[in-house]
Amino acid sequence: MSLILNRLAFLALIYMPLNAHAGAFDGDWAGLWRHQGRAAVAVAMTITNDAVTAYIWDGKDVAISGSTRDGTALVVTGPKLRIRLEKRSPAGLRATSVRGGWVAQLSPTPRRYDRRPPVFSSRYFGAVPDVRAADLRLSARYLDMKCCFGRYPRDAPHAGMDFNGRRHATAIAAADGRVTRFYSAFNNYGCGNGLTLRHANGLFSSYCHLESVADLKIGARLKRGDVIGTVGSTGISPRGMTHVHFELTRDGDPHVDGDVAQTIDPKGYFAGCFGAPDRPDGGFYLTYPIKCANPRQRLWREGG
Repeated sequence: MSLILNRLAFLALIYMPLNAHAGAFDGDWAGLWRHQGRAAVAVAMTITNDAVTAYIWDGKDVAISGSTRDGTALVVTGPKLRIRLEKRSPAGLRATSVRGGWVAQLSPTPRRYDRRPPVFSSRYFGAVPDVRAADLRLSARYLDMKCCFGRYPRDAPHAGMDFNGRRHATAIAAADGRVTRFYSAFNNYGCGNGLTLRHANGLFSSYCHLESVADLKIGARLKRGDVIGTVGSTGISPRGMTHVHFELTRDGDPHVDGDVAQTIDPKGYFAGCFGAPDRPDGGFYLTYPIKCANPRQRLWREGG
């Protein structure tokens, strides 16, 4: 028996160096890629047994070819990326792109993605540029069969309305409401980063494709015009078309094109831009989900 135990101990010593660090990087990590010290894009990844099982860059899923050990570092490769991960502390990773000079500090993220977006909260972005809403246009109407100013055909009618704005532009609550859900590429890939508000009349408004989401919690009360995040193109969205997909619904869920039974045409509820006077009848009304340069700006003219 003692001989067997001695042999097992010997084998353990042999294999210990190979497995001493196995799983050291495991967990859900999120942070912000920076280039030359400036805020760039958000990233999140899930690592299991030192293998990257999910890698999300700017709200979009990126294919990973594999990961290998290089000393105490983990090297992650994909079709167009090569990243070196180093454990700097029990609660943090340093990520370095082998090409391009990108760096990121990654922090652990909770698995309760519905409670707080794991990576897309604005605190990961630091101070973003103060960009005024410019070139604000209505790029897709409710039930529209085309996308992006009519350039791309859809397979089914549009479930909401699209409001174009520059990246980092302020996205706001279209009406008073309470936060009921958050979205990210983890739990709603199509919507990307976004959230849903419940309004006093029982309707819900959903906002998708945001770049970042404000530091809010489930149940937070917002007033019309309060900041909910910044404009982006996360989720299923043309990369170069930064916009807010806006839906008015009865069930509080964002819907894919064609799934419109629980959606409502928001147009009849809009009174104008933020700063517009209340409707004379005092009824429920909305303002555009992006701040307008001109409070009286209207988007209903033909052609957007």
